[in-house]
Amino acid sequence: MPEFEENVKGDSFSCHMFEVEKFLATGEHDKFKARLVFDGSEQDPDLFPDRSSPTVPFHSLMACLALTAANGMTKIGKIDVKGAFIQTEMVGPPVYINCDPGLTRLIVEVLPAIKKYVTPDGKLYCRLLKALYGCVQASKLWYNKLTA
Repeated sequence: MPEFEENVKGDSFSCHMFEVEKFLATGEHDKFKARLVFDGSEQDPDLFPDRSSPTVPFHSLMACLALTAANGMTKIGKIDVKGAFIQTEMVGPPVYINCDPGLTRLIVEVLPAIKKYVTPDGKLYCRLLKALYGCVQASKLWYNKLTA
């Protein structure tokens, strides 16, 4: 959950809400899904020099698959952690997002007490306490959490 700020010191970055309506196989409405994504392209990469996280090289993946096949194994597992980035704490300098007026109206509708933090131009400034998808340091923070 972000902290709502009245007077943001420093830069704030935009965020985008992506919404998708899901349907059942019958064509009936099932649910709405939404994702708040941080616009990391605006972040200064020099503020986060150590933002890389390891990935698996293709040849390592192929070697694992070859060993699996050679040993007669038929099952390979994987994990997918839903909301992985938002399970990591933000560290380093404070990072603020500014929500556009449409998103701000939605937030105020759900949490009326937040209205006092809305600026005259209809924006809401939030300090991120957890990483969002799109932050340049999000994958490194997630990797650090996994290997801690």
